[in-house]
Amino acid sequence: ERVLRMKRRFGVLASEEEARPVPVEEADSAAIEAFASRTSQQVAERSLTLVRDEIGLLPSKPESVRKVLIVGITPSNADYEELSTLGEAFERRGIEAETIRGVWYEDLIRREPEFDLIVYAPILRHHHPMGPLAFSADEASACWSALTAGRSKSIVVSFGSPYVIADYFDMAPLAVNAYSNVPSSHEAFVR
Repeated sequence: ERVLRMKRRFGVLASEEEARPVPVEEADSAAIEAFASRTSQQVAERSLTLVRDEIGLLPSKPESVRKVLIVGITPSNADYEELSTLGEAFERRGIEAETIRGVWYEDLIRREPEFDLIVYAPILRHHHPMGPLAFSADEASACWSALTAGRSKSIVVSFGSPYVIADYFDMAPLAVNAYSNVPSSHEAFVR
């Protein structure tokens, strides 16, 4: 309650958006899940950050994108698997999506003409237990290969550390930070 009072005092919470405490003993699990889902979606949409769009690709017209290639760049199998909800978010909008892990220069050159949009999704979680603090091996090669073809139809979106763009994709003409590799962030990005 003290935190809510402070947020009200500084205008952080608008009255219609204010979260109301839900007593667990009175609420059913469906109501709690619905509340958590709405809150997660609102946080994801409000925290999405356009770092730069030097080529004017955003906002894209829905009819201009029919097929998207999602290139997951991460050392974590779990993070890569979670990217499936990014593809599902595109598919709910009628856009065919293919997700691959990493990309090699030769493959990108060969496959780039098939797609209307290429989304590079680097995921690094600093301080993730036992995880690397930098890309190496296959992930570093994928970062190097990225943007060698289809640059004018490519977006880099970090679903983890916001520093990945500066560290690995400083030359990307279009970059977005989504901060978290969860379905609500995927949905916010596609929207």
